[in-house]
Amino acid sequence: MMSTRDTFAVLPLVVALGACGLSLSIDEADGGAPSQRDAALPTAPDAAPPAPDGSSPIDAASEDAGDHCQNGRKDGDEGALDCGGSCATRCVLADSCNRTSDCQDGLTCRGGLCQVPASCKELHAERPSLPTGVYKLQTLSTTNIFAAQCDMSEDAGGWTLALKVDGTKANFGYFATYWENDTLFNEGQAADDTTEAKLASYVETPFDDVLLVMTEKGKGPQKKKISLKGTSLRSAIKGGAVTNLGRNAWLSLIQNSALQANCNQEGLSVGIVRIGIVGNNENDCNSPNSYLGVGGYGCSSTVAGNVACYNGGNDKNLPAFAAVYVR
Repeated sequence: MMSTRDTFAVLPLVVALGACGLSLSIDEADGGAPSQRDAALPTAPDAAPPAPDGSSPIDAASEDAGDHCQNGRKDGDEGALDCGGSCATRCVLADSCNRTSDCQDGLTCRGGLCQVPASCKELHAERPSLPTGVYKLQTLSTTNIFAAQCDMSEDAGGWTLALKVDGTKANFGYFATYWENDTLFNEGQAADDTTEAKLASYVETPFDDVLLVMTEKGKGPQKKKISLKGTSLRSAIKGGAVTNLGRNAWLSLIQNSALQANCNQEGLSVGIVRIGIVGNNENDCNSPNSYLGVGGYGCSSTVAGNVACYNGGNDKNLPAFAAVYVR
């Protein structure tokens, strides 16, 4: 047992220890056992607690530095696991996404997933800087992925190539079954070239407008936009439709072209042409012998271009290569 004098002798030591964050009871100074509370060492005030996900503070600091793109978790601004957002890696088909820029080039973000665009119109709307070229498409109602040429510049862009017809060949004459069935022709020839083709977009792609491009041999292409709506070009041609471009607009597609003076019926599957305008020398549309467009028949073997017979000495037989786009 300490005396009063001894107690006062120990006090300076207790005060000194207290200043260092330690404590010593009077009993301990007298040789007694320290209390459990006093025996515990204090925690250093600058010790960092563990991260909520169990990683070390070093791991957390690395993530802040951009390593979240390689940590095997979907975090940060990523669209899916370690892709999209600020990550250099873009997300692939069927990965989750927050925006189209999360996905690889040629894909769009629809319904929170990276998907093949349904048309060139959708692709152009989501990626307006993409150039004209061949891209993969998938119509919303099918699982079929196919290639098609996308014109991204003409009349604000977004046109999907559906059909290519060589006017000097017989594959797409008026009575050819290709016009109204689902059978494709040279479907692997999707580019904008001079190889005839009936592409999957002819059968599957809905549209609000048609772009007809006519090119005569050795001359530049001539183009006309036709305001016409359909669930597909196949169904629209099968059902027939009236257009209102006017005689002169059609004639402008072929240089030095001509039509018989009367009838002037235009549209899809009209008279003797699948897409175009017909003329007659009689004052009706019962026996036309002239047309300008695609998929014609009559007094000439030319199936695309301008044909006019019995036209008062101004007969025409001007074949052309036709490309038909939809949007």
